[in-house]
Amino acid sequence: MTLALVLLAGVAVQRIATPSPADAQPYLQQIRAAAAQLPPGLGGWIGAESPVPPAAVSLLRPNVLISREYTDQAGRRAGWLFVNCGDARDLVGHYPPICYVNSGWVLSSQRARSWQVGSWTVPGVEYEMTTQPFRGRHPIIVMNTMIVPHAGFVPDMEVLRQVALPLTRRHWGATQIQVIVDASTPQHVRDEIFVSLLLAHRQLIEAVLNSQAVQSPRQTASAVSAGDRPLPLDQNRS
Repeated sequence: MTLALVLLAGVAVQRIATPSPADAQPYLQQIRAAAAQLPPGLGGWIGAESPVPPAAVSLLRPNVLISREYTDQAGRRAGWLFVNCGDARDLVGHYPPICYVNSGWVLSSQRARSWQVGSWTVPGVEYEMTTQPFRGRHPIIVMNTMIVPHAGFVPDMEVLRQVALPLTRRHWGATQIQVIVDASTPQHVRDEIFVSLLLAHRQLIEAVLNSQAVQSPRQTASAVSAGDRPLPLDQNRS
């Protein structure tokens, strides 16, 4: 009888410690609310909505998806893609080496980068994409970073898989940010554009980073269980 009670207690604790999609809803709603407040123009940039292929939307099942073309007062242009998925698994197949290549681009090169954006240190990857001349598209640079709740900014999909896909975390989702510029843009200019656009979207990004502020009781139990303590966000928050 005693052994049976111990086993039943273990099952109950496991159910409490394993979050469900409903536990993350206040956090995901926080991100939707921040996205809804974004004006077309912000931080000196004027944005125009850019269409997203329906197949991509179906694949991602996004909580928030923002695709815009921005122009600033100096005439600089950049694409902005912000994708937040409520289930981290939905984002796994959507990053430049897969989605751009599947759309006809050729991955010419890639290199690890780190940008200082205010108080945030943002790791990421810079991808150069080219294509055949007959397609009529100029080479582009895609500056890409990810955000994982309780972990902050992560550089690429490999790290995202490690920290976002365990059962106790996946329903809190993950976020991808891309800034796209013409490949002829000098390095220092594209870095300025990346930093400027992230700062312009600071309120939205802070809503993504601030996952601990809206933890449910079940998620709190999960976070403090052995081997799954939440990671500090101090290095990624102002």
